[in-house]
Amino acid sequence: MSKLSTVLHKKDDANELLIALKAEKEELEAALNREQVQTMHLKEEIAEAEARNAELTKHAYCCTSSGTAWGVDGGDASPATSSGVATGDELPA
Repeated sequence: MSKLSTVLHKKDDANELLIALKAEKEELEAALNREQVQTMHLKEEIAEAEARNAELTKHAYCCTSSGTAWGVDGGDASPATSSGVATGDELPA
């Protein structure tokens, strides 16, 4: 094999490698983009869950301090004890 053919062969190998690396880069960028979108959605879900948790916690403290536990009317939906006061064991996990 002559020097010229060796150089040309190496150049072809380098071009093939470059093409493969560019394709892999595009795949990785697409995967990263999908992960970033998923991360954004999960952060939104966490924020919504935290807001809901804060709302429920506020409601629980409000109701337990007034002696009615969860339900305002003290009906069957209320997890209060027979004394009408929640002990804390009734709170949902």
